[in-house]
Amino acid sequence: MTGADTIFNDALADIFATIGSDVIYNDITIKGDKKSEPWKIVNGIETAAIVYEFIDADIASIKHNDTMTIGGTTYYAILILPQGSGTTLVTLSADPEAGNV
Repeated sequence: MTGADTIFNDALADIFATIGSDVIYNDITIKGDKKSEPWKIVNGIETAAIVYEFIDADIASIKHNDTMTIGGTTYYAILILPQGSGTTLVTLSADPEAGNV
């Protein structure tokens, strides 16, 4: 990792620490930035899904149907979209079957 990479990653961490919400993933509290409100069309079906953005390093091992807890509610990862900029968008649904279409 170069010095520029370190500076960028540190700045990203500072931003998420400021604007992010607490999300529990793999028994660790990380920060996520909520990008949408519930109710989204996923695979042609309306679902109570929300989209959060995370720092890649915080969710490096994430896979389909992994769980995250936000505000006491368990959500399932139904869509994972790396952004190529150090962050990943994750669509989360409280319905464990939402991503199995």
